[in-house]
Amino acid sequence: MRRAILVLLAIISLLPLAAESFTMERYAVDMTVSPSRAASVHEEMDVFFTSPSHGIIRDIQTSFPGVKARVSSIRGNAVAETERSGGFVSVIMGDADRYIEGPASFTLSYGYDLGKDRYPDYDEYYYNIVSPAWGTVIRDVEFTVRFPYPVDRDRVWLTYGPDGSTAMLPVSVSEDGCTVSGRYSGLPPYNAITLRVEMDEGYFDGMGPMEAIRFIPLASSVLMAAIMLLVYIRGRDEKVIAPVKFEPPAGITPFDAEYIYRGAVTSDSAAAGLIYLADKGYMSIEPDGRGFRFHRKKEISGEGEAMSHYSAALFPNGPESDTKMLRLSRFADVFSASIPRDVAAGLADIYDASSIKVQRMALAAAAAFSAISSLAAGYISGEPMLALFMAVPLFMLYMVLSSRTTPAAMRIFITIFLSVFIIMPFSMLLGTDTAIVALPPYLAAIFAAFAIPRCRRYSDKGRALRAAVIGYREFIDKVEADRIRRLSDSDPLFFYHVLPYAMVFGLADRWCDKFRSISVPTPDWYAGSCFSYRPFRSQWASGYSSMHAPGSTGGGRSTFRGSSGSAGGGFSGGGGRSW
Repeated sequence: MRRAILVLLAIISLLPLAAESFTMERYAVDMTVSPSRAASVHEEMDVFFTSPSHGIIRDIQTSFPGVKARVSSIRGNAVAETERSGGFVSVIMGDADRYIEGPASFTLSYGYDLGKDRYPDYDEYYYNIVSPAWGTVIRDVEFTVRFPYPVDRDRVWLTYGPDGSTAMLPVSVSEDGCTVSGRYSGLPPYNAITLRVEMDEGYFDGMGPMEAIRFIPLASSVLMAAIMLLVYIRGRDEKVIAPVKFEPPAGITPFDAEYIYRGAVTSDSAAAGLIYLADKGYMSIEPDGRGFRFHRKKEISGEGEAMSHYSAALFPNGPESDTKMLRLSRFADVFSASIPRDVAAGLADIYDASSIKVQRMALAAAAAFSAISSLAAGYISGEPMLALFMAVPLFMLYMVLSSRTTPAAMRIFITIFLSVFIIMPFSMLLGTDTAIVALPPYLAAIFAAFAIPRCRRYSDKGRALRAAVIGYREFIDKVEADRIRRLSDSDPLFFYHVLPYAMVFGLADRWCDKFRSISVPTPDWYAGSCFSYRPFRSQWASGYSSMHAPGSTGGGRSTFRGSSGSAGGGFSGGGGRSW
């Protein structure tokens, strides 16, 4: 029994030696460290494969608490592929089409940039010559590290052993103090050799490529914000003085009125168009179960291209339609794709042409600066795909915040969501670079989303139209019951003439409340027993919500919603494995 236990213990003690299908006969590291703390590394690995393998995979660690290293310029005698994932750069060396058994030699060279030193009182270089992740015996280790300036030999330490060990090895320092070297034989699996050199503060005083690139997102964001501020100050429009108007401007449909007032055409116009066309005598509306049936009474004339296209989308199969047919023909998709464009084209002259050019240039500048920041962040992180990971949320953030049709609550939610689930995870990958890499582009995108839409100035015609539309909205919002009663006495259908405009201004409920004590007859265009706005709105919203309609503008609107160091403690490492 005792003999069996001894045999078992002997087998267990040999397991680390069998962790890999090769042994490392010689591992040589030659490094040159620059004044910016970036290093050029050359490794030579003589291995002996104990079983057939394609080669080895050298895992170079890049992510440490508070530090993100950059690996670049990878080359070697048998490099087949390079992968970057999970805080490591994995260099695959060998040949997938053939196996190696017995001795083989591999060389690997790369740049390794740790960025700026983290300590305010002194500088240091802390590096794993051999990582504790190597799962095989290394029979002979030799290394040479060349520093840009002399180092104090009393402040050079070489530790070895399992991760956390403080056992010391002898180390050689050249006469000029610029070269540190050493050699060790018989390093067991999962043991490290770590070099730590302490220098006076300011030893690493150069700004290498990595350090310079770290400031690109900050610099581009500050420049972007400055340009956006200038564009906003120079482009913001004068305050419109709007006297009360009792009628909409001549030739202005509810679609036009909403665009002039809000700068966008929303799903409120899709609903208001029904009442507008019916009130104008172009169609009639008939209740049909939980939906409505629409009957075209005559062709539209003189109402503009947008209203003509709206009618065509409403009646895609002839003079009759219903909510079911509209769902099948994707009425909401047609509306959102064509009507806002038609309205904008018809009212293009309400904006000053030069301000439109400035707005487009500002948008292009914002896109360029965001792209530069994203590419720099991807480079700094060592994961090129993270450039896309940053660029897409920046684009989403701008689109959501700049959209005039996005409810305020949705804007706040999206901003918080992107901050919590994009900025914070991205910041964890960047370590201490968060303040100058991840945060400025997001703040600049938020400012650009505020500034760019507001730098579009109205022309003289546009300013006059906007004043008239705002004046008409003021009338709908503030008109007193006595005046409404007099207007209704002279025109019993006055309520329906105004209702489509009240809908696009977000005042439909308020407009209905003004008629609580006023009798309003059922219009001839409604085939039901009695037209009531709120049930009509509810039933239409139920049908329209299934048509993929864009969300309505928020803000309380009444809408037709669809809704000395230690071994293994240094930087670098990662070890290697066979494949």
